[in-house]
Amino acid sequence: MNDQSNLSKIVLEGRQGEARALDIHLSSILPDQKLTADKLCRILIAASAQLALDKVIWNRTIWSRAQGQKPYQRRDPHIHYIHVEFVRPNIPANVWRILDAQVARVPIK
Repeated sequence: MNDQSNLSKIVLEGRQGEARALDIHLSSILPDQKLTADKLCRILIAASAQLALDKVIWNRTIWSRAQGQKPYQRRDPHIHYIHVEFVRPNIPANVWRILDAQVARVPIK
């Protein structure tokens, strides 16, 4: 999981360039990448409290801390990347450690 080759960028949002989101580039059009992204989204949502996540957007679906999961119907369907937003600025330093610990526990459907 520490292979960050698909970790494209940290999106700087908020006042004074707070890092509050990241985009992980995987495509829903490519079957292997879609399986990986689907699994990663389940892991992120399962660990959302530990990671202080606010939203996860992927493949026309949004999960939010406030509303749970529902269809995402805005202009960008997020079919080529997972968008992850954090409650607090500055992505937790332990994000990859937490994901590593959880990746084996989430079955691929």
